[in-house]
Amino acid sequence: MFKIRTAVRFVNKKVNAGSVFFLADWGSVAQTFEGMAHDPSNELRPGRRRPTQSRARRTQRSILEAARACFNEHGFQSTTIKEIASAAGVSVGAIYEHFKDKATLFREVGHMEVLRLRDESFLPFQDALDGDLPSDVPVPVHLIQLGIRGSVESQKRFPRLLAELVERTPHEPEMLAFVDRVHDEAARFIEGLIVLFKAREPGADAALAAGIILPMCEATVRHFALRESTLSEEQVIEELTKVVVGYLFPPGAG
Repeated sequence: MFKIRTAVRFVNKKVNAGSVFFLADWGSVAQTFEGMAHDPSNELRPGRRRPTQSRARRTQRSILEAARACFNEHGFQSTTIKEIASAAGVSVGAIYEHFKDKATLFREVGHMEVLRLRDESFLPFQDALDGDLPSDVPVPVHLIQLGIRGSVESQKRFPRLLAELVERTPHEPEMLAFVDRVHDEAARFIEGLIVLFKAREPGADAALAAGIILPMCEATVRHFALRESTLSEEQVIEELTKVVVGYLFPPGAG
């Protein structure tokens, strides 16, 4: 996840906006990062055994990663526990030591994927924090494009699994609640950036803008990731960036 202190230095050094108002806005964004650093997948849920040793944790992680690859290649229905065990290099019994059944394992893979999508959508910001910003592109435009690029690249990694998660999540109350929680974290972060960019007033205006931008970008990127498209990845990133920037900073706005 993001380095919060680096993020604050980024505001002071590179955005060159040292006003108390601006820094206070970034502080709220940084607090959201700190909240997002908590991994809800570590919480114990029905059907999942809590690993108590580092070796057990590594085994559980290997099982989850193998299951993700198998579900992405074959789909939930066609994937067997035996196939997952073989891919993970463990016995079938070892899987049942950690997960109650295949449905529980799929939900845990879903939790892992939601967190990966969240993290990889925001990780490109770390490049901006650690590197030099382009001098010929406004900071908000550059950061918006980084976020969209991260989302596009992350959603293309496991497309079949993503499609099944999109289909099954509305029918899984626990999974839906988890997704909503992570979605709310992302919305709060985007709301903080909108205020940081001074694109909207803090409060209801910024929250409304975040509530429009996040699902619009999610739906557009997911459509591109899951379906054949005549657009290239760069075209999607460029055009979606234009849409978001045009919405936040309409021509002629004061």
